[in-house]
Formats: sequence, C-alpha cells, structure tokens
Amino acid sequence: MNYDGWSKKVEDNGAELSNEYFNMQVGLPYSEQKIHELEKKGEELSKYFLDHFKEPEEVYRSSVAGIAGGKTYQLLLKLHDIRKTDVKSEKHKFRDQPVTWTTWRQFVVSAEDKARKEVYDEFVNLVPKISPQIKEFFGTSKVIFEQHNLTPLQNYLLGHKTSYEKIINFLTELRDGVKNKYWQEYTNETQRMLGRPPEYYDDLYFMRNVIFNDLVGKFKGANPLDCVKKTLTNLGLDPSKIHVDDADRPNKYPSPFCSSPRVPQDVRISYKAENPLNDTRSIYHEMGHAIHETHVDPKLPYHERYLYSMGLAETFSQFIESLVANKTYLVEELKLDPELAEEYVRRIKVMELMTVAFYTGNSLFNLKMWHDNVPFEKLDDLYAKEQEQSMNLQIPGAYWQLHHILPENLLYVPSYLLSQANVCEMVEKCQEIGGERWWNDKKAGKYIVSLMKPGTRSPMSDFSNVKPDKLIKELMDF
Repeated sequence: MNYDGWSKKVEDNGAELSNEYFNMQVGLPYSEQKIHELEKKGEELSKYFLDHFKEPEEVYRSSVAGIAGGKTYQLLLKLHDIRKTDVKSEKHKFRDQPVTWTTWRQFVVSAEDKARKEVYDEFVNLVPKISPQIKEFFGTSKVIFEQHNLTPLQNYLLGHKTSYEKIINFLTELRDGVKNKYWQEYTNETQRMLGRPPEYYDDLYFMRNVIFNDLVGKFKGANPLDCVKKTLTNLGLDPSKIHVDDADRPNKYPSPFCSSPRVPQDVRISYKAENPLNDTRSIYHEMGHAIHETHVDPKLPYHERYLYSMGLAETFSQFIESLVANKTYLVEELKLDPELAEEYVRRIKVMELMTVAFYTGNSLFNLKMWHDNVPFEKLDDLYAKEQEQSMNLQIPGAYWQLHHILPENLLYVPSYLLSQANVCEMVEKCQEIGGERWWNDKKAGKYIVSLMKPGTRSPMSDFSNVKPDKLIKELMDF
C-alpha cells in the first residue's frame, strides 16, 4: 500500500469515527462498539504508517498521536460517562433533575449566589471520581510519545513552528500586559451585578452569560445564524455546506463545537442555547471553524487538509467571532440599537480580558506540566499557582479537571491566545483592503480565502514570530 492508498483509508476511517463521536456529543444514538472498532482500525493504520513511511513529518507525528488516541479513547469515553452520572449535585436541580457537569453552565446563569457556590464546591469535591481516568490518559499518552522519541509538548511546538521559550514569553507578556485592566474591569462587573468583589466561583462560564443578562430582553429581531451566513456570502464565501445542530438534548455536550468528518465536504457545528447574546458569539465562532474547513482546497493531499495546528484552526474561528465585537457591524448587520451595541461591545471587551486572564493561566499550566514533567499529584498545585498569578484569585487547583478542554486534550489551550494575535493581523489587513466595513468587500473575502485554501500551508500557520503587542492594545482599547 502506497501513501495515497494509506491516506484514503485513514480519511474514510476518520470520517466514520468523527460521525460516531458527533452523535455521542450531541446526544444522538451512537455505537460504542463501532467507536471501538474504528479506533482500533485507526491505531492499526497509524502503526502501518510508522512501519512503512517516515514522511511527511507531520503525518509521522499525527500517527504517534493516533496510536496514543487508540490506547486512551476508552478512558475518555469513561470520563464522559462519569461526568454525566457521578459529577452531580445532591443539593440543587436544573429542570427537575440534579445539576450535572453537562447542565452546570446552564444552571449557573439564573442560580442564586449561594447555590452557585455550593454546586461549584460540590463538583470540586467530586473530582476524585474522575481523576483516575485523567491521570491514566496523560500517563499512557506520555509513554507512547516517548516510545517514538517524541513528547506531547514537542508535537505541539513543531505543529506551531515555534519554541517553548517563545510561547512562554508571548503568554507572560500578554498576561502581564492586561492584568491590571482585567482585574479592574472584572471587579467593576461583579460589584455592579453581585454587589461584591470577585470570588473563585465566579468563573468564566458564569461571567460570560450573566454579564449580559440585563441585555438579553433588548436583543430583538436578529437571527445570528442567518446574519453570519449573510456576512460570509457577502464576502464571497459559501456557508451552504455547513450543517448546524442547535437542538437542546439532555445529554448534549454543553460547549459549542465544530466537527469535520470530511474536509471540505462534510462540516458540522453544534451549540446548546445559553443566552441570546452569548449564543451569538458561539455561533460566529463555530461558523468560523466551519467556513475555514469548507474552503480548504479539496485537491490537497490528506495531511494538508486535516493536520493543521490548533492555533491555525482557532485563527479563523476567532476571526469571524471578532465581528461581534464591532459596534458598526452590530448596528448595521445585526440591527442593534447603537447604545445597546456600544454597551454590548464594552461587556464583550470585559469578557475578552477575563478570557485572556483565564486562558493565560490555563496555557502556562498546560505547557509547564509537560515541560517540567510535573507529577499528576502536583498538577492541582501548579494550576492554582498559575491561575492566582493570571486571575488574581485563589481558585481550587482541582478545578482544571472539571474543565472541558484541559483534562481530555494533551495540549490545546495556548492555541486560543496565539490565534487571537493572528486575528489582529488579519483584521488590520482586511481594513486596508476593504475599509471600515470590510465584511461587505469581496476583495477582503479573497484575502481570507487565500489564507484558508492552502490548508496546513496557510501563511498564518507559523507562530514563531507572534507578538502580543497588537493584541494587548486591542484588549485595552475601550
């Protein structure tokens, strides 16, 4: 079997597997037996590549990750199941059922302060129920990477074409550059909404909903899905291939996500309504992922269509989402009242500051855990330390194990922040091409497609020279 034959088998197997996982995450029927069979086949295909090929280099690394995934996916399935069944409140209910990990974010939007704290503390105390799976996931993955003279950290850095030192410097400068402004705005908002300074249980996922609560009733008439499709069409892009699952099923994954069984032919997004304003950002974000993947050149080889770095993937989602933080866009395209749009943008900016604070802490934790070979038993302490420096709060260290990304991805979260720096460059270029209302300019659209079409060879895929300066300026400018 030559490389082309191998890559077709891998793509076909991946498409079937992606479909099963999509169904699992959106609460539709799926087959654990089929997942097992497809994961096993994927692992065998990864081994075949390692036995018969050495190039392309990114496929070698992906094959190592594939073997690790084949050895650990059952741990992650078990983690999903335990979170749904065992991480639940004994004190509080949501829609007449105990609050669980999957309904936690929806519950906190309207819960009383005391109830939010109680559920948060309950869930932190339940972390030992999920820790064994998380520990084994990381430990098994590390061993498999080392067997092939790699580490998860090396794989991440090579994929982003940068170094550990450069990413650490970028994140540290970003954290320090916004820290005072973040804390001032965060404190102002909790005083406004709750009449007190921030507490550890006022986490990002509570704040990003409740901060908009009093604006929700004023958000009338706009359909964010229709609006983002119209904008993409005005740019000369084609959103018609993207399938949207917006059903609210009890077992549906609480976070919005994009799934791509086949690039560029079969791309899907899923979201679970929380509140209209926040849903708008989620829809724009996931449509950014989806429009990217539907505009990758279908003639590219397998690895150039699928194996782009997480930083590159997040670049386009963050880019499309950035439209929602533009007052002119909100007034003219989403038809918001100008005063409402201005206040909405202000609060989005506050949440961007909070997101950067939260994710710089997450990212520095995630990078250092691999670089310094921190034992699993010490990770909670490391997380608490990094988040205290980034967020100025004493957050229970075990919280990271309840996160929706950190415990089930080897290394991902720095990509959100690297991509935001990319977005600043892209928006600046679009403004040069199409002016203030660049989202109506097809020349700006052609520029965007030129970054999407090359897949992994996109000009935005190299993070070796990424700087935080423009991002810091944009975050502070309100």
